[in-house]
Formats: sequence, C-alpha cells, structure tokens
Amino acid sequence: LLGDVKHHLVYVMKRQEGAITPFYILPDFDYNAYRPGFVSEIEATRMKEFFDDSRKLYGDENKGAVVESIVDPNSYVGEQFKQLLTRYYAVHIGEDGASWIRNGVIGHYFHQSVDPKGMRNYLSGIYHDPGSARANLQFLNDCGVKGLTLVEVTPEGITPVLQ
Repeated sequence: LLGDVKHHLVYVMKRQEGAITPFYILPDFDYNAYRPGFVSEIEATRMKEFFDDSRKLYGDENKGAVVESIVDPNSYVGEQFKQLLTRYYAVHIGEDGASWIRNGVIGHYFHQSVDPKGMRNYLSGIYHDPGSARANLQFLNDCGVKGLTLVEVTPEGITPVLQ
C-alpha cells in the first residue's frame, strides 16, 4: 500500500511525422481541441485507458491522500501546450550558431524542433507574436550569436518571418 501520493500521470506516445518518429511524453490534456488529429482515435483510446487504469490503481492501493496534478488549459503550462500545438514565433539558429547550442553559458536558451521533412532545427523562445521574438533575436545578436532568423513555427513547418 502507498502513503500520501502526489503525482503527474504521463502517457508515452510514438507518432510518425514525416521522416521521423518522435516520442511524446503527454500529461492528460485535450490535445486534439487545439490541433485536430494530433492524437489518433486509437491512441486516444489507449491514452484514456492508461489514465483511467492508473487512477484506479492509485485509488485502490493507496492508504493516504492522492493528489494528481492535471494541466489546466488556462494555466501557464496549458497556454504553452496550446501554443506549441498551433503556432508560435521563435529565433532559428543557423549552422553558424550551432556551437552556441553546446555552450553552457546560453545553451539553455535553445530547444530543438524537427520539421515535417525530418530536418532538425534549433530554436530559441516560444512567443505569441513576432515583436517579442524580435527582442530575443536582438538579445542573441548582442551575445554574438550569428546566423539568426525570425521564424513562425506551425504544424506545417517552420517559415521565416519577413522583417
């Protein structure tokens, strides 16, 4: 039996996307409300079964309090999920800036995205609008990072934003 439990349930989903097959670590959230078809019907059934079975197990085997953290769509994390599923602006780091990815000083400012053709892209920031992304672009320029482009990231791909 378990004592008090605080947990985040996550489901691991493998999904073919163009030339790659990434694994997604997904908490309970209505992904298809913001990106229709992101979770297939079959995968949605498996996901629901996993969450239901896990919640039942915690309920049956726990002698203390069970507190599950669920992503509220209106929370900061929920807003980030919605943005990642639909559209955001970022700074693309070209080949000239690739060494900055491994740089321990500002390397944490970057994340990796893979486009529908399987190309890996290094990006900085997740912004609602191009103006905010431009401020990040200026910061990275001031740090000496070269080969930067302002981009829009959508499920269809990564597109440069005309400046």
